Amino acid sequence: MCYRSLIFSLLLVLPVVALDAQFIASIRAEWNDSFRSWIIEDEEENRIGSIRLKWDLANDFSEWTFELLDYTGEIKTKWRNDPNMWELKSDDQVLTARPTWPGDYRSWTLSGKGQSIILEHDRGYRWKIRSLDYTLNSYYLFDPRDWAVETTVEDLDPLLELFVIFLAIYHSTENR
Repeated sequence: MCYRSLIFSLLLVLPVVALDAQFIASIRAEWNDSFRSWIIEDEEENRIGSIRLKWDLANDFSEWTFELLDYTGEIKTKWRNDPNMWELKSDDQVLTARPTWPGDYRSWTLSGKGQSIILEHDRGYRWKIRSLDYTLNSYYLFDPRDWAVETTVEDLDPLLELFVIFLAIYHSTENR
């Protein structure tokens, strides 16, 4: 009898835990001929967010807006026309990213919320986080419109992960 009540309790709790654990599984360009709008999806290909160019008609690639689950905010260069420092702002949170070495956009140091990680360009359309089992790959060779996240990391902050993805796709695509 005790086992039945334990199993019944687990069946009630497990669906709640599964709903809470939504991870970014992929990101894709919304349009085939433009990198100005991106759709973020979970493992079941449900849309869980987006990243969009803020001033589309002005052709200004230094400011973006995003939504991810319950988060909204912006990603922008700290100083206009200086791509050496980016900020992600959401409510009262600010994350920063700088090239690990000045002028080298293949390696970025991201920090905020008590975490600091290094994002590195591996090869082709492949990026990884140093010291973590986390890679971001394009689905197709020579085609940066669709990306897959491969990771076993469970405690990476969602905003930090979004920032990683943004920097990787931004520096892998032409601004168009």
